[in-house]
Parts: sequence; structure tokens; C-alpha cells
Amino acid sequence: MVRRWVSGMSMVVVVATLGCGTTRPAEAPCVDTETISAESCRVERLGEERFESPTLGRLGALGLGLPMSDVIAALGPADEVGEPFEEGATGEIVTTYAWKKLGIRIDSARGSGEPTVDPAGTSSPTTLEYARSIDVSAPFSGKTRRGIAIGSSEADVLGAYAAMIDPMATQAGEKVVAGSLFGGMIFEIEGGRVSSIFLGASAE
Repeated sequence: MVRRWVSGMSMVVVVATLGCGTTRPAEAPCVDTETISAESCRVERLGEERFESPTLGRLGALGLGLPMSDVIAALGPADEVGEPFEEGATGEIVTTYAWKKLGIRIDSARGSGEPTVDPAGTSSPTTLEYARSIDVSAPFSGKTRRGIAIGSSEADVLGAYAAMIDPMATQAGEKVVAGSLFGGMIFEIEGGRVSSIFLGASAE
């Protein structure tokens, strides 16, 4: 996985900051009904890990929906920035940022500039760039809100996300999907341990 250059003490401080995990309250039961499918249940539970903004959980201090200006302020300039392109399915402008020495890659998105109306009634272009998906690998040391990090065992992942595992997408010894491919966490497994974590939607 490709990921920017941060040197000396700056890198240590950033990695230490991103390594902070948080605790999670006890999980409420998710009961399937005629209107709530098992998949909705999984995604709903992952959504319980939100933190005052539309995000499906956290990876250390990183989360979906964070403004890229805040991400770059914390990590420093990325050492690789892809060419922005317009995504046909959504009309959003997508850009890939990579911080290799931190083991972080983020796909950002921003609106195409179509005007929106705020609560005060004024129009403004939808140009805020935000983190749409996050992909991390070693040496990233941050944890999910359930304590899973690079190097955690596959058994630990299955235990932490037991109620949200997608059995159709999960492949023993290779990949664990919490939530779904349309919104959740994907834990890549190598040698029985987590080698990378993807947060976001990997399918449309």
C-alpha cells in the first residue's frame, strides 16, 4: 500500500497522536425485524461508533468525513497526491493522498461545485474536501474504537466485531469484513494477523 514524508520528532508526535484509542460503551442488542435486515443491523451497529459527525468509526485520530485541511494539518503535506478525477457515479472530485512513512492512504472527495442552500438561505458551492475512505498499514499504530490495530490477531478481530461480521464477504485467513463492503471496515489478514485496515465503502 502506498502512503508523506514526516521527519524526526514530528513523525513521532503524529504517530503517537494517531495511536490514541477510545473506549466504547456496552453494545445494545440489534434485533432483526421485518423491516431491518441482518446487513442493516451490522451497518447500524458500526454506525453506533460515530463521533458527532457522519463517520463509520475511527482509525486512531482519523475518521470518515474529516475535512482534508484538518488531516493535512495533523499529518503534514502528503508525499504523494494523485491526479483529481471526477467520479461518474457520484459527480464528486476524488483525490488520493499518501503518507508512506506513516502507513496512511486517504481518498478524499469534494462536490462538483453545484450550489447548496445553507439554513440561513444563502447559496454556496459544495467544495469542502473531506476524507471518504482511509487505508492504513504498518507502521500505523492507531486503533479502531474496539481496540484493533495492525498486528492484532484474526481471532481478536472476530471477537471485537462478532455482531457485525459480513459472512458472505469475510474469508477465513484472508479478510474480515465488519459492516459491509458498502460501508464498514475491511481487515486484511496475513499469517493470522491484521496487515491492513480499510475504512469506508469498497463497493457501490
